Amino acid sequence: MATHLAQAFQRAGFPIGGIFSRTHTSALALAEKVGGRACTSISEVLQSSQLIIVAVPDHVLSELLIDTQVPDNVIIIHTCGALGINVFVGKAAHYGVLYPLQTFSQKIAVELKHVPFCIEASDKDSMELLRQVASAVSDTVVEID
Repeated sequence: MATHLAQAFQRAGFPIGGIFSRTHTSALALAEKVGGRACTSISEVLQSSQLIIVAVPDHVLSELLIDTQVPDNVIIIHTCGALGINVFVGKAAHYGVLYPLQTFSQKIAVELKHVPFCIEASDKDSMELLRQVASAVSDTVVEID
């Protein structure tokens, strides 16, 4: 999912600041594709970004957040289908969910314009930013709770 989203957002004109992956080789490969910087820790990404999209398998998200505290000026969102928005409570002031209703494979191209995106956010300003970002890559964006 990270590859598809990063490429779509980059094509839509959003600068990709940093890429973090559990393997630095994967981060380097994606950073080369989208012009971002491969980071060696999630804290590096948190220090240099306004919006963080955590696109990891559902079972990895909670583990990734154990020692993570998101700066108050950063919005962090996840793309997990099985986890709710509450995974960020106590970890971030501004957070949300960006969930494309599509199965992804790294080797199969997906035209995201035709994929519905469901969004949810902790507050009005985060929801507005999330709506703008999702609308830049999809024709169908639906607010959910």
